[in-house]
Amino acid sequence: MTSSLANKVVIITGATSGIGAAAAAAFVQAGARVALAARSAERLDALADKLGGPEHALAVPTDVTQAEECDRLARLTMQRFGRVNILVNNAGIGHWARFNDLTETETRRFVEVNILGVMNMTHAALPRMRRQRSGVLINVASMMAYLGTPMTSVYSATKFAVRGFSQALRLELAGDGIEVVCFCPGHTDTDFFAHSVVRGARWHHGLQKPMSPTEVARRLLAVAVRPQPEVVLTAEGRAMTFTARHFPRLAAWGAKTFFDRSDKASASSSPLRGWNWIRNGLQRK
Repeated sequence: MTSSLANKVVIITGATSGIGAAAAAAFVQAGARVALAARSAERLDALADKLGGPEHALAVPTDVTQAEECDRLARLTMQRFGRVNILVNNAGIGHWARFNDLTETETRRFVEVNILGVMNMTHAALPRMRRQRSGVLINVASMMAYLGTPMTSVYSATKFAVRGFSQALRLELAGDGIEVVCFCPGHTDTDFFAHSVVRGARWHHGLQKPMSPTEVARRLLAVAVRPQPEVVLTAEGRAMTFTARHFPRLAAWGAKTFFDRSDKASASSSPLRGWNWIRNGLQRK
């Protein structure tokens, strides 16, 4: 796999933490060169230095909700490295709150980052890829792209949209030499909720150990080399998507039942059997 990515040029949004930072490190280790995008210039510069400096990494502060900034990122990537082989649309924000507890401003921000951000970056990178007659677009979605769950209504909606956009774009680009991947991680050990809107106790189902960002990045590199239309990483995620597709009532019942139990535990401050409430979620006893 390393030889397949040698000298490839990769743009990664949401690059300064979690899956984005792990993917950047993995791509550089595999011999690729990366353009790193996020809003924090300081954190981007630190990551670029860590990855080997200008020869390997280009740091471009970017707000993906602004089309002109996305175009600037693609343009500077072309100027530095000469091409764009892979785009990883990883920037995203979420929430753990009931829909009626979210403000209109918050709701709009989720849509702008999670949906328009993906489209803005795709608009910026796609003309370069089409001229090359090659490229891989990887849109990072979620298991929530298959089943909407309580407390994640807008986040789920945005990930459904990313999956639908990926499906349609894949058909439009058939024959152009450009692959489109909808990449759906499950529960990953990142600080995602530290940057999310959280109102109410947040549960962590704990049915399996969360994936490390390093392992998610390894799987992301594998799909960059051998693209697949849709990738659901975890066994739990595959079970959920299978149930949602073939037994939608059962999937909805399961999601609501767990939500009702966790909601009651939150309200009464009494833990679910076998669990303790902690600041950021549930933890097994």
